[in-house]
Amino acid sequence: MSLLVLAASALLAAPAPAARPADHVFVVMLDGTRPDFLRRARAPVIHRMAIEGTTFLQAETTYPSQTRVAFVSLPTGSHPGSHGIVGGDEIKDASWKNLETGDNDPIAAQVLVARPTFFEEATAAGLTSVYAAMKGYELVGAKGATWTINGKLTLDKTAYAARYAPETGGSQELALWYKESLSRQLLDQTLAIVRERRPNLVVINLGSADYVAHTWGPSSAQYMQTIEFMDGLVGELAAELGRLGMLERTAFVFSADHGFSDVDPTRIIAPAGDATRRHQHRGGQHGRLRA
Repeated sequence: MSLLVLAASALLAAPAPAARPADHVFVVMLDGTRPDFLRRARAPVIHRMAIEGTTFLQAETTYPSQTRVAFVSLPTGSHPGSHGIVGGDEIKDASWKNLETGDNDPIAAQVLVARPTFFEEATAAGLTSVYAAMKGYELVGAKGATWTINGKLTLDKTAYAARYAPETGGSQELALWYKESLSRQLLDQTLAIVRERRPNLVVINLGSADYVAHTWGPSSAQYMQTIEFMDGLVGELAAELGRLGMLERTAFVFSADHGFSDVDPTRIIAPAGDATRRHQHRGGQHGRLRA
């Protein structure tokens, strides 16, 4: 699955001789965002950064294209077979027992990661870092990060419980608002650390589009609306960095862990009651595989 990777610096628009490396790098992950939808969206902030920066159109996600796996490949720069996190929900050890892969305690599961992370490299170089994880289990790949945010524990419980719900209190609009609010809350929590600590490296997973696509599909109006909402959050992030005097020395990287594809909701992969099958597709839902 193709991804769109953007790299932009606040200095790129101004003519200058060889600029020194940025003091701060913000890696903004747009969980579940397809590059073609991002290009079509009304996303002036990210589009401007794409024009002023560098765009990579040949980037591809890992296999399997799952959030937990991809978010370990990101900081290690290695494929799943190399870093050791090869699945989403469970991994068996040599005795066929389940290993803890981060749902309950992502920090404890970091011992499974077999490759060093760029957080560790940053620490070794005397730099500080933040990993802000919306789902929590992304932090399996956070080994060496100076500060971490586990959104599963820190985000509003009501909004978090509604992250896959098509309706809340009978309202689709409220369900969408809850999903979008998770990204805003995570950004606010991240900025609280940025204001106080001025970290050199920040990785943040703005995961609202992923929840929306799981709920209504990538072709839904809600999906495009959420991508545009997150572009607004990126604008707020840049504005706050400007107020803090950090923007001119900051580089931005935008990517996604995976995208989405629509499927025929009438197609049954396996009947719901067939215990011999691992996966099923529920009618009316787009691209959701239930294990």
